[in-house]
Amino acid sequence: MISTVNPNHTERPGLRKEIGKVGFFCLAFGAMIGVGWVTAMGPWLHTAGPLGAAIAFVLGGVLLLFIGFCYAEVTAMLPVSGGEVAYAYKAFGKKHSFLVGWSLSFGYLSVSAFEAISVGKILSYLFPEIDRWPLYTINGDVIYITHLLLAFLFVSIITYVNYVGVQNSMRFQIYLTVIFLVIVSSVVVLGFAKGSVDNL
Repeated sequence: MISTVNPNHTERPGLRKEIGKVGFFCLAFGAMIGVGWVTAMGPWLHTAGPLGAAIAFVLGGVLLLFIGFCYAEVTAMLPVSGGEVAYAYKAFGKKHSFLVGWSLSFGYLSVSAFEAISVGKILSYLFPEIDRWPLYTINGDVIYITHLLLAFLFVSIITYVNYVGVQNSMRFQIYLTVIFLVIVSSVVVLGFAKGSVDNL
């Protein structure tokens, strides 16, 4: 039997829904939070103080709410895969969609590099002995060979987890999110229990 294809068939192929509500929340949470605030917290606290930094976080969160509302509105209007690329294509056409796609690609690559190198810096707060073999200095920060090796290991693990399948990557993301929330919650509780308003 020979199957024929209807030339007028325009139905868009769908994607399998393999990410549940918990996995989707953890994925979005990890994408928004990241580790940038950990590495940048020191200069913020030094410049603005604890109260000033807290106010800046709140104001920044309020501003980001409006961006989130825009994404929620557009996502409901265009429930397709592709994110910003699809939205730009629908609103402005191929050329703008092409530029948006490549801009996002380079943006995510730069963020990935920052996240990777931040692993060594964060671990050095806990284990200062890993600051070995300085390689170069950029913007006053010393980059160590050990930090680069840790970054390579981190990227390799993340790449492998994503390669083996979406279910495994979701479980990994859920574990990381839970660990992160437990640590942050513990810091907040200890801050209220042991902290003092005099430190503000």
